[in-house]
This record gives sequence, C-alpha cells and structure tokens, in this order.
Amino acid sequence: MVSELARVAFSDIRKVVSWEPEVRETIEESEDSKVVTIARTVSTRVTVTPSDKINEETAAGIASISQSPNGMLQVRMHSKIEALKALSARFRPAEVAPQQFNQNVPFIDRPPPETREQWIERQARMAEEDQRREDGKLAPQ
Repeated sequence: MVSELARVAFSDIRKVVSWEPEVRETIEESEDSKVVTIARTVSTRVTVTPSDKINEETAAGIASISQSPNGMLQVRMHSKIEALKALSARFRPAEVAPQQFNQNVPFIDRPPPETREQWIERQARMAEEDQRREDGKLAPQ
C-alpha cells in the first residue's frame, strides 16, 4: 500500500502526455495575385504516450483516460495531495500529535516588536554608520 501511495504521490504527468506550441501558417492569394494574406495560428499540440510505453510507476498515478465523441482526450491523474497526506499520516508516530506540546514552556516564534522609539533609534544608528562608511572612518561590511 505504501509503495502504491508513493507512486501516486511522486507521479509525473509529463510521462503520460507531452505538449508544445504548434504554429500553423496559411497563405491565401487573391485571384488577381496582387494581395497575399498570411495567417498564423498558434495552438498547443498535446501528445499522449502510448499505453505500452508507460511504466508501472507512471500508470499507478493515472486515474482515467477518456475520449469524448468529438475526439477530445482527457487524462486525469490521482490526487498527489491526498497521497502525500496518507503517506505522512502513515509515518507520523502515533504518540506525537501536532497539537501536543508543553503548555508550561513559553513558545516564542519571533522577537517582540520594537517600539516606535526603538525603531527611530535603530534607524539613526544605521544612518550614522552609513555616514561614517562614506567618510572612510568605518570599514565596509
């Protein structure tokens, strides 16, 4: 089961289909040959890899391939996000839940915000250092 989830999680649609721009040019000439019209159309050409060329790892990531009556192809891959969630749940230790932590230890994720006065003081120090660097009294950083 884990290997199948890994196949889905790390599947790559580029191994199933390829796409590239395609430029088509049509030239129309008027009956009196005085006017030539050139029209360029840019579209995307999509090529599906033949099923006998798709390896097992790539095939595991394919949810479905279908074709509409007008010939339009649809390739749908399994959800990589869901496979990654299932894998992470599988390998997360049962005794450690993300919400469990010691409430008695303060958790600081960033320093306390500086006061306006501290900010003004810091800006003044930085400006003074810049000025001393320009005057050659302080080595450049």
